[in-house]
Amino acid sequence: MEKNEEKKSLENELTEKEKIELRTEAYNLALRIHPAEGYNSTAEWIDFKSREIYNWLLTGRN
Repeated sequence: MEKNEEKKSLENELTEKEKIELRTEAYNLALRIHPAEGYNSTAEWIDFKSREIYNWLLTGRN
């Protein structure tokens, strides 16, 4: 529960513009990672990986 509270706290401190910039950076980083096997499409992989990276950028944790 602590992780979710920390993430929510940080999200509240960021402006909408900063959140969009972080999400964009996460997407750009995800584009550089070769898709793993088992995903139906590249788009599915990029969506998954960019969300994972975005969460990491928000919290600093994997």
